Amino acid sequence: MVPTENVGLIWHRIEEYVSAGAKYSGGIENSDTLLQGIMGSRYHLIVVTQGEDDILAAIIIEIMEYPLRKVMFIRNMGGRHMRLWLGKTYEFAKELCREIGIDYIETAVRESMTKPLEKYGAERKRIIMGMEI
Repeated sequence: MVPTENVGLIWHRIEEYVSAGAKYSGGIENSDTLLQGIMGSRYHLIVVTQGEDDILAAIIIEIMEYPLRKVMFIRNMGGRHMRLWLGKTYEFAKELCREIGIDYIETAVRESMTKPLEKYGAERKRIIMGMEI
């Protein structure tokens, strides 16, 4: 995870990935609101690299506490060459969850992301629907 104080140093390199992921948020967030959430410590940024300096992806998570579970909710995920990092990233996320006492990972995704995530153990649990008012 990227320490909050270092986010500003790399944001210009990952904002396009965050914006690409936010396109599928149903209009509830964009890269600016996600950055505000990170800087306010509501969200946390994970950056996936190849080697020292090649950023492949940016993932924004939120730790949520429900009455029966503590959950890592993946709010936003965007990048390139997903096949290179998706599995490793989920393994990292699971290990991080174990370290900080989280027992469940959840995300809301577009239909085309379900098959890749199912390869790593994710299951459909519910469908999120929206309505403009």
